[in-house]
Amino acid sequence: MTEPTRNSPCPCGSGNKFKHCCMGKPAPSVERKKIRRISGGICLVSIIFALSTGYYWGWETSAVFAVLGLMLGGGIALFVKPPPATKDRSSSGSIDFGR
Repeated sequence: MTEPTRNSPCPCGSGNKFKHCCMGKPAPSVERKKIRRISGGICLVSIIFALSTGYYWGWETSAVFAVLGLMLGGGIALFVKPPPATKDRSSSGSIDFGR
């Protein structure tokens, strides 16, 4: 795949020009994409597990399983490898996690 030019549409799909959207920002690493895929899989499996066991154990118990799985998946996505810190305060990637 070729590198987008300044005035071409941004490959992230935002609809903005590349120069106003992602130009100069670091590309997401392969490791970050892998962690995102794993945490999404955990969330999906927890929802499927909760739906499939709701009949046997009751819907209240299955809702607890679903919420715990979503919290686990979200926690993995956020805290295993946090987004890189930047100097500007315009995005959530500038949050300082104490590192």
